[in-house]
Amino acid sequence: MDFPVFISIGSFTIHPHLLFEMLAYFIGFRVYMWTRTKGAMSFDKAIWIVIGAGLGAAIGSKVLYWFEDPLLLYNN
Repeated sequence: MDFPVFISIGSFTIHPHLLFEMLAYFIGFRVYMWTRTKGAMSFDKAIWIVIGAGLGAAIGSKVLYWFEDPLLLYNN
C-alpha cells in the first residue's frame, strides 16, 4: 500500500492532509461563529474544548503514525 492514500472524487484527486486541514479550519470557523452569536461561552466549557482539541490532535497524529508503516513500528 502506498502512503499517503489520495482521495479521488471523480477525476479530482486530493491529498488527505489538505482535505482534513481544510475541514478543520471550516469547522473551527463555524463553531466560532456559532458560539459568538449565542453569547459568551463559559470558561469551563472553553477549557474543555481546548483540552479536547489538544488530545484529539495528539491521538490523531499518533494513530496516523501507527498506520503509516505498521511493520516498521512492530520491528522497532
